[in-house]
Amino acid sequence: MSPDLLARHWDALVLALAVALLVAVVVRLQRSRRRLAAELEELRQTERALRENEQRFHAVAETAPLGILILQDGRLTYANATAEALTGYPRAHLADLDLAALFHTEDAPALLERAPHASVGETGGPIHHDVRLVTREGRVRWCDLAAIRTSLGGTAAFVVALTDMTARHQAQELQAALFEIDEAAHAAQDLEALYPRIHGILMRLAPAKNLYIALQDEATGLISFPYFVDEVDEPPTSTMPVGRGLTAYVLRTGQPLLATAEVFDRMLAAGEVDSIGAPSVDWLGVPLRTRDRTFGVLAIQTYTHEVRYGETERDLLVFVSNQVAQAIERKRAEQAVGESQRQLATLMSNLPGMAYRTQPRVIGRILRHLAAPGVEARSPPGADPSPPLRTVTAA
Repeated sequence: MSPDLLARHWDALVLALAVALLVAVVVRLQRSRRRLAAELEELRQTERALRENEQRFHAVAETAPLGILILQDGRLTYANATAEALTGYPRAHLADLDLAALFHTEDAPALLERAPHASVGETGGPIHHDVRLVTREGRVRWCDLAAIRTSLGGTAAFVVALTDMTARHQAQELQAALFEIDEAAHAAQDLEALYPRIHGILMRLAPAKNLYIALQDEATGLISFPYFVDEVDEPPTSTMPVGRGLTAYVLRTGQPLLATAEVFDRMLAAGEVDSIGAPSVDWLGVPLRTRDRTFGVLAIQTYTHEVRYGETERDLLVFVSNQVAQAIERKRAEQAVGESQRQLATLMSNLPGMAYRTQPRVIGRILRHLAAPGVEARSPPGADPSPPLRTVTAA
């Protein structure tokens, strides 16, 4: 074969090989493109599914009646609207908080101790715990906490669900408080022993560190403070006129009063009350009534913005005030009866001596007349009549 023919055959072979290689490359590229397109479509579908799942999650979470918190890498990364309402913190603020800071200091250690054991699977599950959530305003809410560990977006997460159980817990506490107040009224020896018992019971229902009881004397109209515990003001040492303070306002109207600083300033400007004692952040007073008469006031107050009172505390105090008023009236009646019995016993024990000291000659004259037969028990005509015997009646 000639060199020219051999060169042409070689060129043809090289061209054929190049064409075959190019076709193979094109086919591979087409396959890769189809595979890439399929993967891109799968990725787009995954992204759409993730967005749809996220939208569904947010739709469910934002309308859920329980508070939902998600922690990742030790930070709160999500809080729904209910959690925001429960805690009182805006979501942006929640992200800067430690989870333990949301709960009562007595509950946080036990919660953190059990948290690592929350897991998914046959060997574990959500943990449940009754906790006291402390709101931004310092109020305590009882919650049922369910927590579980999971993975979100490839990152370990801790999901917490909070169910507000405050209303049920308060109902149970109220029933227990009413029973304990009634028991205290029977067990306490006197009012001085009863008042601290009442204070201790109320401390479980509301922040009542500063509490006093004011009683108005029905005869004189003066006010006394038989029980007064306050971190700022000194207890009054004597009775005083009613005046125009917040206590007098409740006595006068017979209605409960929640006086925040703003409410008090308005009442002060309107001339409804006068400023008496140290200014408080919140003052809450309820009337103590018996039948149709207001005879006293039960009041609590706070001097810090970390502890605030609201309608919940007002309603609780109103509900309990009837039982407190009955307990005080019962104990006052018992003490009044006891005092009357002591006075009567003293009077009866002194009656023989009193009679002998006041009318000895008259008693002797009567005895002589009764001893003489045929003698009438009356003075003879013209004689000085004997002084009449005094009659003592025990009322």
